[in-house]
Amino acid sequence: MARGDAGDDDVELLRRATRGDQAAAAEFYRRQAQYVWSVVRRFSLDDDEAMDASQEAFWRIFRGSTFSGKSSLRTWVFRVATSAAIDLLRSPRGRRHDTLDARHDHPRSEAEADPALRARIATAIAELPVAQREVFVLCEIVDVPHEEAAAMLGVPIGTSRRRLFDAKARLRAALAGVMQEWKR
Repeated sequence: MARGDAGDDDVELLRRATRGDQAAAAEFYRRQAQYVWSVVRRFSLDDDEAMDASQEAFWRIFRGSTFSGKSSLRTWVFRVATSAAIDLLRSPRGRRHDTLDARHDHPRSEAEADPALRARIATAIAELPVAQREVFVLCEIVDVPHEEAAAMLGVPIGTSRRRLFDAKARLRAALAGVMQEWKR
């Protein structure tokens, strides 16, 4: 089973874990830890904060949230992890970032492979207001549809779309010089 994929046996492990079965909790954690980490890390959290968000996500998974089966287990874990990361971003501790560590994906173009360019783009994303950064990361980096992003953030879809529009406008302005340099 691929990392983060969840099947019926994972649902059973989760059910047992939420009833206090430590071995089931450990196995569920082992199967999902890398996936949860990759989700929270995309929110421009440093390693320590990503670990905090991951721990919070697993606390919610095992103690605070209930999997209803209305979505796939993977989608539910994604939502719990995203919520934990967003909550950390919204906290005063999560607002101190000035860079985004973009090591989570393999480069797909020359622009992505250039560390200096990546750092400038990451800084521009990190400087977005939190509300705009949340929707930008969800919709453009994690590739969540607007409807789902709006639901995760607890805002109307129009608000989500406007925040994304504003985030892109800020990024275009912040990176205008960078793009001219890169095209040369």
